[in-house]
Amino acid sequence: RGIITRPRRLTFNSSLQGTGLRIDYIRLVRLGPRIEIEKFRPKRIVPKAGEVVPLELIVRNTGDTAGGGSVRLVLPADVELVAGEPTAGLAFLETGEVDTVWWEVAGRSTGRHPLRATIPGQRRGKADSTFRIDIVDRRWKQERFFLSAWGSPLFYLDGGPRSFARFGEAHFRTLLVMLPEEHIIERVAEFGMQCLVAVTGIAPHQALHAHDFMDPPRLTSEHFGNLDEIIDRFRDNPTVIGYYIVDEPNVRAYQNIAAVVEHIRRRDPTRLSYVNQHPSSAGPAWFGPRTYREVLEHFLDVIKLELLSYDRYTFFKGGDGPMFFADLAAVRQVALDYDVPFANIVQAVGSDLFNWRTPTVAEHRWLAYNSLAYGAKSLMWYEWSGDHGAVTRPEGEQLFASIQ
Repeated sequence: RGIITRPRRLTFNSSLQGTGLRIDYIRLVRLGPRIEIEKFRPKRIVPKAGEVVPLELIVRNTGDTAGGGSVRLVLPADVELVAGEPTAGLAFLETGEVDTVWWEVAGRSTGRHPLRATIPGQRRGKADSTFRIDIVDRRWKQERFFLSAWGSPLFYLDGGPRSFARFGEAHFRTLLVMLPEEHIIERVAEFGMQCLVAVTGIAPHQALHAHDFMDPPRLTSEHFGNLDEIIDRFRDNPTVIGYYIVDEPNVRAYQNIAAVVEHIRRRDPTRLSYVNQHPSSAGPAWFGPRTYREVLEHFLDVIKLELLSYDRYTFFKGGDGPMFFADLAAVRQVALDYDVPFANIVQAVGSDLFNWRTPTVAEHRWLAYNSLAYGAKSLMWYEWSGDHGAVTRPEGEQLFASIQ
């Protein structure tokens, strides 16, 4: 674990004339303590000027002996320290142990401001970390509870007035994914509903989803031009409350998605950017080597979403899945930490393909009330129409009455 380096000076004195010394390598048998920064991040997404932003710093001793030290927070003139000390002492850490330091800051003006944390005297490892925090004057804010279903009335019956009326009879007022076409949005408005318009078509599916588990190509000006066309078409339309970007992306696509969210926030800051996350069972192929809580934190850290949405389906033909409450608790805690609302997408139907049993009325209530008890600000049923649709299956009337 040592570091082989070039010494500045190496002197040997010998009393034996004509002797020589050859050095093949130098091995450092002890590094001593080495305190490195693992994470330095804000626990708010897009704060306004004057709002308090918690900062979290996590350090780890990666050396081979115990040690401690201190960390210094460096702020620009337009960001003030609200809580904590500019230089904070660290715990005495054994090898591999971590310590966490918290500060609270507030921006005085809008804009992108650099924040830096540094460990004085540490010359090896990651002893310095910087990020930029965006202070905004406008942002999306949830004004009412979202109750909806995954799927569109366009794919039920003839997609006409009766289909939309049926959706409204289920007490749904928000449509999740609508094509960015004006005549469709006009139909939504006719029934007093609101919707998210899909921007998934601005680029190839791989660019925003990475479904083949490969790094996607970066988005180009052409893709952002496609996005601008949709924004310009609907940003003054009160029926459109946001933009649906993608469902259950691979972690490899996060940077592209983040660029889309940032672009939307710059062009249309009071509308929601919507991305839905996997349940924990998706695993490392989709997330990388992270716990589910780390997955959710990384999801928000990189993409900077103002609503945390996920799905978890739990009623199988052979019994109940074991992770419903574990995932719900993780989502709840991360949403609280980042001060964002969260949405739970729950199981409306049975499916031979997924080996799901059809939930009973009591199980539908169980899903809804447990989500509410954990603080969900949005409940969405999977799914409304299509192959697994609650209203298109043989037991559709029964399922509709239960969800209603």
